[in-house]
Amino acid sequence: KNLYFISYSFLFSLTAILFALYYEYIENYPPCELCIYQRFPYYLIIAMTVFYFVFKKNFNIVSSLISYAVIVSLLLTMTHANVKLGCDRVKDL
Repeated sequence: KNLYFISYSFLFSLTAILFALYYEYIENYPPCELCIYQRFPYYLIIAMTVFYFVFKKNFNIVSSLISYAVIVSLLLTMTHANVKLGCDRVKDL
């Protein structure tokens, strides 16, 4: 079993959420709607890794769901970056 993938996914997701919450509540930087949507995969990854480490069951299912959540997160991040930068790469090609 490759626990590194699950562990690093958890650490990255936790760091991303803590960073976002720090900026939102400490720095008083209000998130946009896409910022909120972008957090959902991270919350899901955190919940799935906690589930796995508590129950030690369904490694294949948990790692597959984490992989899907990472892909969704990447797509949301690219969409968010395009909106913030005000560009449409497909149209520019």
